[in-house]
Amino acid sequence: MGQLISQPFPPPPRFTEKDLADQTGKVFIVTGSTSGVGKALSGILYGANAKVYMAARSREKATAAVSELKTAYPTSTGELIYLHLDLNDLSTIRRSAEEFIAKENKLHVLFNNAGVMHPPKGAKTAQGYELQLGVNAIAPFLFTKLLTPVLLSTAKNSAPGHVRVIWVSSCFAGYFSPKGGVDVNNLDYRVEKHPWVQYAISKAANTLYSAEFAQRYGRDGIISVSLDPGNLKTELRRNAGLLFRLSLKLIEHPPIFGAYTELFAGFSPDIGLERNSVWIIYNHTDPLRLFDHVVKLAIVLEWLPIFNPRGVKDIFYWISHVIVAINLIFYPVAAFMLNPACRPFEKFWNPFVPGTCYNPYSTSYGDCKFLPRRSLV
Repeated sequence: MGQLISQPFPPPPRFTEKDLADQTGKVFIVTGSTSGVGKALSGILYGANAKVYMAARSREKATAAVSELKTAYPTSTGELIYLHLDLNDLSTIRRSAEEFIAKENKLHVLFNNAGVMHPPKGAKTAQGYELQLGVNAIAPFLFTKLLTPVLLSTAKNSAPGHVRVIWVSSCFAGYFSPKGGVDVNNLDYRVEKHPWVQYAISKAANTLYSAEFAQRYGRDGIISVSLDPGNLKTELRRNAGLLFRLSLKLIEHPPIFGAYTELFAGFSPDIGLERNSVWIIYNHTDPLRLFDHVVKLAIVLEWLPIFNPRGVKDIFYWISHVIVAINLIFYPVAAFMLNPACRPFEKFWNPFVPGTCYNPYSTSYGDCKFLPRRSLV
């Protein structure tokens, strides 16, 4: 409860455009970049002379955003390029990745920023997934997986830790997580769950992705970070109830502060390879307790050959084949909380597992605490 009350009143950001070095020659992708945080972040990067691919579904909105940012940063020598990306339809994701790879042989930071919240009741993706699960979790995983080869090749020719993948999660992953964990037999929500719970599950997946990606590719020089951008004045909650939206007006901050959160994750030297996959929030509980429960969860997974016949260490391999094939059940989210006795979502868990970083902008209830790496398997 203390976290819920204190989070809306964060201290000033510690990493802003003033701390960002010149990005000439660097290439970035920002998803969901036609409005809100994504547009603000794209502007900061463009202002630092970077080449920014603004990945979004609407060309019309992207064109308008590009024009606005070029006006706002008239001295920039960078580039703003529209990249079509429809996270609502998995069958289009490969084309988007291939379009980028055909133009570029390097990618320094991938910002998985796009997301939806509280869509109209019953909204689904083209493949029939609940919309928040599909757009916030499944599609970004596939997009990142397809771009991993260019991330790896870029890392080989870059200073260690300069290539990063950013996964935007949410405080909802902790506040509205389901009691007892995710029901893996109900990810299509035949048994109704509140839209906030559905959103929480989709955002918890981003954190799991971050942890696993860091563990798999940290040795190649890639940093993987998940974060909560903060309470922001964006279009994200446009479909939520009027009372809910009004209740947040007094504690919302301009989108630029969410961009600062992502900027910290993407560039801060505080996050190095030696601290890759080890950032959590240190509050009033023992942070090691979180690790203990994550380790217990990994042990639980070994009992589930139906989900992971090759063993826990092949989870990432297995997920990629499932998602690319667009069949079976969505495993990464299901991996959370299969044992009711193991509940990292509940009270002591602040939604973030090893593999996350939490910007000081969006937390006023404690400092980020660095802990020795502890393997999940």
